[in-house]
Amino acid sequence: MTMHLSRTHAPPLPTSPPHAVTISIANTHLEIASPQSNVVSWLGERYAAYRREAVPQARLLITLDPSLPPLPEWPESPRFLFDAQGGLFFDHPLYRVESDWQRRHVFLHATAHVPRYNLVYLIRALFAILLADHGGLLLHGAGLVRHDRAYLFLGPSGAGKTTVSRLSYENGKAEILNDDLVALLSDGDQWIAHATPFHNPSQAPVALHPRSAPLRGLYKLVQAPHVAVTPLALGQALAVLSASVVVAMGDERRAPRLLERLALLQVAHPLMELRFTRSTTFWNVVE
Repeated sequence: MTMHLSRTHAPPLPTSPPHAVTISIANTHLEIASPQSNVVSWLGERYAAYRREAVPQARLLITLDPSLPPLPEWPESPRFLFDAQGGLFFDHPLYRVESDWQRRHVFLHATAHVPRYNLVYLIRALFAILLADHGGLLLHGAGLVRHDRAYLFLGPSGAGKTTVSRLSYENGKAEILNDDLVALLSDGDQWIAHATPFHNPSQAPVALHPRSAPLRGLYKLVQAPHVAVTPLALGQALAVLSASVVVAMGDERRAPRLLERLALLQVAHPLMELRFTRSTTFWNVVE
């Protein structure tokens, strides 16, 4: 069960922060502000291709305190909780996140020695719930574009998402949106897959600029000695899709709406099991 904690009174976000950058993913806009120019500069460079002049749908204020000691041994993916408004909450003496989600404001106060991965993970989590609140999904999966149509390949770490991405790219079969996290938005009667800047250092080369493409197919990856495609039962498909939703499915208030959205996605693009080998022959049965 999701734990919900009472929201503490966060300080008001400055109306004109001294340093700020707006990041846009799948028509979803997040402003990141900080009194420390080096924080905003680093994030602006990291997400340069996704910077936009747009009205933000949420704001993140980052304050890093150099007087605090470095974080000790730290899990790479801290488990965020949700407060009574549906905002993110995380409490640690050296890394505190709290939200005023009615205003779509989120505050991070942490040691100046916080690993940059923790900043990136928080931004990923915020985009996950923003997309969930605006009719979309952030999915743990690889998104490939072939002949201007997108294909999503789902599975836990080690299932083969980077493998199919790299093989497809290196053999000229497809362009990579991302091999780890892909955004989905519905557009009328179709779903659109969007690139994201959230990737692992070891991933295959992604598109240099954000792009999107209409979704053509959804596949659960299974490594096997032969290539085959098999339909999944509805319950099994929804379980796989639910497990692929990043962060937002952990909020018991958002979960029912997300399940309804996944059911609609399943109707439009039934999830199939793809058994594949370490080659590009799977495209013969996918396309």
